Amino acid sequence: MRDRPLVALTLREFISQRPLRSRICERYGLNNCSSSELSLEEACRRANIEAGQLLRQCEEQEQPHAASLRFMNFSATELAQDLLQTHHSYLAEELEALERLLERVANKHWRQLPAWPKVFLAFRELRAGLEEHLGEEIELLLKRLLSDSRLQLQTESAAGIRPAILRFEAQHDQLRSQLQELRGLLGGYCIPRQTCLGQQSAVARLRNLEQHLLLQIYKEENALFDRL
Repeated sequence: MRDRPLVALTLREFISQRPLRSRICERYGLNNCSSSELSLEEACRRANIEAGQLLRQCEEQEQPHAASLRFMNFSATELAQDLLQTHHSYLAEELEALERLLERVANKHWRQLPAWPKVFLAFRELRAGLEEHLGEEIELLLKRLLSDSRLQLQTESAAGIRPAILRFEAQHDQLRSQLQELRGLLGGYCIPRQTCLGQQSAVARLRNLEQHLLLQIYKEENALFDRL
């Protein structure tokens, strides 16, 4: 039997195949609970969305950032651009959306999995510290790498940049601890397959967030900071 086209799958089936697709679906206002048994085509029609556009965005999201993975060969300026385009832009959108999803899941499913309220609170704490870190990183380092010369940063390193880098590294340690706490609360991101799509999506997106952040931290500590 030939596989059904993606637009013929129910929204539940479409997201179950790859739970990170929920990011794109939520962006278009497709609620995977109330519309979960509609076909993707019908759900898009009712929401006045072009199904082809949604599918293209899901496909783009699922493609690896091949250029970004060559970061060890990047200059300091190229690394700054990569960090902003690959990681900061992702976090600017995902942190708020993921907090909303976790709040819904915690309010609805805390009896099924009592850890969800703790996950929500731990995530909010991580987000608060992370957004402060990202803002400081942009102002003290990334913007200056893009607008000033690397030589100027090197000249100022003893007075300002080096202490900032040491502070960033301490913040990275805190982020690693918080990511480990989130992973532990959800049993290493392993939950029963029969759980609802909302919970599956939340777990998949927390795992994806962890991967993004750990890669960002690795790029900064093992590439960017060494070039300054």
